[in-house]
Amino acid sequence: MNPNGLDNEPPSISTSPININFGIITSGSRMSRVPVNIINNFGHAVRVMRISVALKTVMEEGVLVNDIINETHKFDVRVDFIGKQVYHLSSTRGDDKESFQIGGDVVIPPHSILKHPITIRSMFNPSLEHIVLPRSYTGSIIIWATGDLNVTYLEWEQQLISHKSFGSEYITEVPFEAAILPGNFEISTDTVLFPSHFSMLSKEERARTKLRTNAKTPETFDRELDITNNFAVPVSVTQIQIADTGKDDDLCHKYFSTPLFDSLTEGQKPKADRKDSLKGVSVRFHFQSDENVGPFPKKCMLSLDTDRVGRQNLPLIIYSGELIGDLDLPDGRRVNKDCMRTVNNASTTSSGMPCIHDWVERSFAGKVLSDAIFHMQQTRSRQMTWPQSCVEKSHDPLESYFLQLFPADHGKIHSLQPIVIPVGSVNAGDVVIRSVFLTNLNHVPVEVTTSS
Repeated sequence: MNPNGLDNEPPSISTSPININFGIITSGSRMSRVPVNIINNFGHAVRVMRISVALKTVMEEGVLVNDIINETHKFDVRVDFIGKQVYHLSSTRGDDKESFQIGGDVVIPPHSILKHPITIRSMFNPSLEHIVLPRSYTGSIIIWATGDLNVTYLEWEQQLISHKSFGSEYITEVPFEAAILPGNFEISTDTVLFPSHFSMLSKEERARTKLRTNAKTPETFDRELDITNNFAVPVSVTQIQIADTGKDDDLCHKYFSTPLFDSLTEGQKPKADRKDSLKGVSVRFHFQSDENVGPFPKKCMLSLDTDRVGRQNLPLIIYSGELIGDLDLPDGRRVNKDCMRTVNNASTTSSGMPCIHDWVERSFAGKVLSDAIFHMQQTRSRQMTWPQSCVEKSHDPLESYFLQLFPADHGKIHSLQPIVIPVGSVNAGDVVIRSVFLTNLNHVPVEVTTSS
């Protein structure tokens, strides 16, 4: 075997990189992925016949093998060859070694590089039943080739079994290693929840923000995240970035940015000892006046690149405070009155006032209401004005109409959500009752302050 020229002799088959260090892998890290080139230094073509993977668990000092004999944590190693996963080794403890056949279909011309035919992936999957103890993993990816372009795989394998040194110049090894460090970044739930409207922020956060904007309603606000380092080592954050999690690739970047962190110098980057707070990780939230989030929260991710624990991902949740209303009809049917639409195979909502506008445009009853409001505006324009509180809150006649139905002391309305309740024809003296069920999908409690 020629492990990439480790004996100071140029190998005939080599790889790039010559070894792989997956670094420190934690339960919060995503799968690590490393592409590998195969280099043919021969003056003739070679065929790739087999790839073997060997894996060994090495416990940290003070941790005995008996301590992990019953645990079910897994270290996964996956090998893709020419874009197809052909191998998956999942180790729980001890040593594992496996080989899989390529079959000789891949030929590398003389003095050539085969670009990224192999991709090696690793991931640590902790079980919930057992504590994660520190350990490391070492292993090798072994690539077997031959210079005989016509030999069958069975013939080549038989020669390999019969002669131990057969084809050793066509074998190369890619050592790899990884370390497991238990821990995570703990984050306060309150700091990752972002309301879509400024008026829904806490009183304290509104006051701090308006102090910065000279009492004007801001287009953005900055928030420092409350993060605790639960790893057993000091950790520094080297870079942060906003990552999208849905089909709308622009949504998260419209709502979030990181200008305060981006302005930090190397010496100012956030760092924290074990169990200490990680100060200085801030995000800026951008209010979108033309964006309707609807009752379904939107999820984005904040990725933190660190010096010792790889990449850690934290959620950022956008919520609107809107509710979903269902009507319980006399025949037992429950009818959803949210204006749900399907756009590009995805359900979107135009709840609240957008839903009412749709109802006004599409239904006979809605058009009657719209005409009545228009008539009231025309007849009252010289005789009576709309209540001043409504004029201040909205320039939309339809919204102003609903606002003026509330008593003057109703307080601050964060989200006006009219619900259309059909009752049909009602005879004089009859009473019609409709039950309304409200569903809250927000990540915070929502208080229904006033109904009218």
